[in-house]
Amino acid sequence: MKTEEEDNDVQLQTRQEMQQQCSKALEVALKENVALAKEYQTLQTSYLDEKDKLMINYESRIKMEATMRDYLQISVLQSRMHRALVEFFKQRGLYNQAGLARFQAASQENAQKILAVQEEMSKTIQHISAFLTSLTDGSPREDSKENKQSISHAETKDRQSHTVHITV
Repeated sequence: MKTEEEDNDVQLQTRQEMQQQCSKALEVALKENVALAKEYQTLQTSYLDEKDKLMINYESRIKMEATMRDYLQISVLQSRMHRALVEFFKQRGLYNQAGLARFQAASQENAQKILAVQEEMSKTIQHISAFLTSLTDGSPREDSKENKQSISHAETKDRQSHTVHITV
């Protein structure tokens, strides 16, 4: 029984030593695990920070590319708009010139009509004047040729002063 007791004590001591060694090894392993967990958290935080920075840079680049694409599109549209406006004003100028030519033609036509009316009125006034003169004298006038020549000379001057030039 003594041997068994000694054997039991030896085994108990061995077990206690093994338990102490295991406890020490467990404490060391736990400390190492805590240190590795802290290092893992630090690396995880660093990884997430770098990922956030990369995403910010990526979003910034996407915005910049979109801005450049929009700028180029606006530039193309502005150049097309400029060409369209140049063509529009060119056509508008031609239209206005045609309208001006119509007005000038109408003005010239009206001037010719006015000259014709003036000529007719001048002839009528000469005839009335000759008639009135013949009524007061009682004799027909012989210088009617001279009157006709002075009338035609006045009409020529009048036509030259009312001439309108059309330029297109």
